[in-house]
Amino acid sequence: MERNKFRPRPSQELCPFEVVEWEKLKTTWNCTDPADYHCLPDQYNVPGQICVKPHWVLKNYCPIYNTAAAKIDLLPCDLQYGACSDKDYRSNEVFNYSACLNKTEIYKESSTLKPEPPVLPLMAGIIAAVVVLCLLVLAMCIIHIRRRRIGRKKTEYNHQLQPLLDQSSFPVGLQKVMDYLERGVFSSSKFYEHAIGVLDIHGCVSLIGPPGSGKTLTAVQLAIRKYRGGQGGMSRLIVYHTVEELTKTEHTDGAYIILDDWLDQYMHYPAKLEEDKNLLDGFYVDFVKSKKVCIIFTLKQDRWKCFQKSLSNCPLFKTQCLLTINSKSFSKSELRKMIHRNIEHCYIEEEDSESKDQNMNVENLLKIKGDREFSFPLIVDLICVNRRWKRIVPLIEKDGFSTILKMFFEKWLKDENAEEKRSFCILVFAAFLGGKVSSSQFKSEITRPIYERICQEYSCKSENKLSVERQKFNVEDECLDAKKTKSENQPYIKEKWYRERYQEEIALLHENQRLKSCLYKVGENEEDPVFVFHHDALFQFVLQYIFESSRKTFFIENASIDVLIKNCCIEAGIIEKFFAKSNEKKLLSPAGMVSFPTDVIKPLAERIYSEVKENHVFGAAHWPHHVFMKNETFSKIWDIVCMKTNPSEGVSETTVLN
Repeated sequence: MERNKFRPRPSQELCPFEVVEWEKLKTTWNCTDPADYHCLPDQYNVPGQICVKPHWVLKNYCPIYNTAAAKIDLLPCDLQYGACSDKDYRSNEVFNYSACLNKTEIYKESSTLKPEPPVLPLMAGIIAAVVVLCLLVLAMCIIHIRRRRIGRKKTEYNHQLQPLLDQSSFPVGLQKVMDYLERGVFSSSKFYEHAIGVLDIHGCVSLIGPPGSGKTLTAVQLAIRKYRGGQGGMSRLIVYHTVEELTKTEHTDGAYIILDDWLDQYMHYPAKLEEDKNLLDGFYVDFVKSKKVCIIFTLKQDRWKCFQKSLSNCPLFKTQCLLTINSKSFSKSELRKMIHRNIEHCYIEEEDSESKDQNMNVENLLKIKGDREFSFPLIVDLICVNRRWKRIVPLIEKDGFSTILKMFFEKWLKDENAEEKRSFCILVFAAFLGGKVSSSQFKSEITRPIYERICQEYSCKSENKLSVERQKFNVEDECLDAKKTKSENQPYIKEKWYRERYQEEIALLHENQRLKSCLYKVGENEEDPVFVFHHDALFQFVLQYIFESSRKTFFIENASIDVLIKNCCIEAGIIEKFFAKSNEKKLLSPAGMVSFPTDVIKPLAERIYSEVKENHVFGAAHWPHHVFMKNETFSKIWDIVCMKTNPSEGVSETTVLN
């Protein structure tokens, strides 16, 4: 008998209400893991037994096994049947709450009447058999066609979840999350089961935690669980980063929406939160309260602390819908399972197969502590994709991951090998572009000059290359079409030249081990693949390292304008520092943000002004409300740069900076 299939109890026999009887049935049923044993009613109040992973059940709710969806669902507990739980509990402890099982008396009363078995006429039986046979043949044909199509794909993994996604809104940077879910890296936990219960009952849940704690991975898994469970209608997953995106889109009933790290925007536009909070209140009434859609929020812990008070009255953020996720959210056994999954599924090149150390000391990894920039799950993930870090786990345990990562970049930057120098320049290039890079950006008239300036800054010019003139000459010879004029040939000549000029950089993106430990290839476009940072926390750490290891003005002049206005802040002034001596923590810049000192405010203002003037700043209309403009020193320098204030009338740069 298959223990993982729901089997109704024999007629007249109910699920026991006492632990002794429960343990007897558990022993008889013999689940692989005794904790998986359940005796509970199905959606028709028919009591039955099954081996299934226990789920968290919220107080005043009862678990049932939904045979149609093949999963545990929750229903409100009715006191007229007996005792309900006044706290959250596990579904395999349901025998403690009589109201959740006594309702099966309905089954006991009705089961005495046994209906006569229906008589199926012979002709109807034949027709039914033919129909079933046709359906089987059709199903086999469909499976065969799908397998042939899948076999022709070049990708290593079959992305079965693609129909679930609204591709127009799914950020490319989250493709790694989808890849990890397809490859089985995600491991279930009590925290995850609790989140399922909250989402099922309230239609919304907020996952709050430090960078890299697994918020986004858990959020996407919560949504796709419905799709895999076979529930009709729950077939779209939409990911947004702002409330504006959320409220300006028409939503199909049954969709799952993730608002990922959406509080980040208010670090720079805090006044906008009040307006957006009203939009969220309306969204709750129109969509969530009526159970038309479900929404999952991910929030960085330090951002949440900043805005928690402002959001306390919003129904989407009631206490029972707020879940904190960090290393303490998992048991030791769950953390071990997480480590084993990462070791098993991480990308390892064939030539480095000996470094796929399945016997890597898991207990040493368990001793690693997360820090302000990186949480434990992210540290484990990054160690598993970098064979160099695997070898120095004891050092990471001793000195902390951020310290070792900084040493890693310092050694990389000072490497004398020409290819390693160029690979570091490519990493800087990806960071300056906002966290992702593709081969086409080496050829773009807009972004190519940035890469050239990076190479000049870090002395990583290409070696063993033909001169520019010689390359161009060869390309012209090869590309020239006698039937076209020189001007008509020029675009083809330029394209060919750029492709040859930067072919080594493109090869490094695919092959360099240091780059692969930082950048992750996403998408299926083999002609122009996109590479993104393994995690936003790593991207922000690289930005901070670049700022500290190079000229500050070089950072300001070459980083994209989005990087400057979304990932940077201005250091607290002397007065703020003086009055904050009693609580130094208040002076810390937000996690991951580059903090500009006063001496670079002028070039910062000049760079932003040049972009605003050309309308290159995303949301330039909102720029006057940016937190930079609320900084007194920056605001005065800005007026000087814009010539709104005449320095000769008493406001000079020297006066402002002092």
